[in-house]
Amino acid sequence: MYEILGACLVLASWLALLAAASLPAELLWRGLATAAGRWSGASRAQFLLLLRLAPLLLSLLCTLTLLIPAYVAHEPRDTAEAVTVSLGLLAGTALYGLGLAAWRAAGRWRATRLLLREWMARAREVRIPGISIPACCAPHPFPVLAIVGVFRPRLFIAEQVLESLDAQEISAAAAHEIGHVVSGDTLKRGLIMLCRDLLGPIPLGRILDRAWLEAAESAADEYAARRGTGAALDLASALVKLSRHIPARPADLAGAFLFAENRGRITTRVLQLTRMTGAPGRPPAARMRLLPRSICAALLLIVAGSFLAGLNPGLLTRVHLALEFLVTVLR
Repeated sequence: MYEILGACLVLASWLALLAAASLPAELLWRGLATAAGRWSGASRAQFLLLLRLAPLLLSLLCTLTLLIPAYVAHEPRDTAEAVTVSLGLLAGTALYGLGLAAWRAAGRWRATRLLLREWMARAREVRIPGISIPACCAPHPFPVLAIVGVFRPRLFIAEQVLESLDAQEISAAAAHEIGHVVSGDTLKRGLIMLCRDLLGPIPLGRILDRAWLEAAESAADEYAARRGTGAALDLASALVKLSRHIPARPADLAGAFLFAENRGRITTRVLQLTRMTGAPGRPPAARMRLLPRSICAALLLIVAGSFLAGLNPGLLTRVHLALEFLVTVLR
């Protein structure tokens, strides 16, 4: 019973912490959304990513440095406390979220491999000026232009895209996809979906997910627009031409697509791009630095928190009392 009770307490407490931290993050964005509309797309995307990941990192920090050590240090191994129905339901919901996240992550990986195999069987290599990653052209019933893959990204272009767009429009559209690559948006999108899946049936953070997708698209548009004079208008023209046919794509893939939202949002993007016309600017450098720094900071906090918890036995005692209170409340 000691191990089962501990596992249920840790799972239930972790889920409660994750949900409790996700709610203020969503409320904070609701309050800042109007003001953030004046930020650049890259700034909004980075801020929203931190808002989305912070609850997960905080809940993991508390679980690993406080909850588990407190239970191991202070709970008698011959405990007679039983797992109540309420505690079991909370723990089951947490397990459901973990299983859902693992299942969907595996599904995205499998779907991406199948898609790559299908496209590569019919693809031919093409060269696009200014694009350094491998680019392939393949027949497809819809005008797909997409980056597929996380660590070895490839640019896939449907044959009808090459036929529908001129050279400048193709270059601008491909530059938009390169903007996703240098920002690491494929990996970031996977992490955001992981945060959503871990909450299972709890509908928290969906607003942040949609806002991040829109901000990431705006950031990629900004990247493409800075490649030269007229690039913004070329990208806007490409969006208008290709949006006449909504591209069909699998919902969960490790990739980034030129179209990530409905036709109404495309209209907004076109209007924003028309405002970006002007003198050319240097494309921004890769913006993945914030993500690894945040993860490294979280790991350092976990190590430091474990060390401080070991130096302060009274803290673990109070955490254990909180766990006992949770068991009492859930009877």
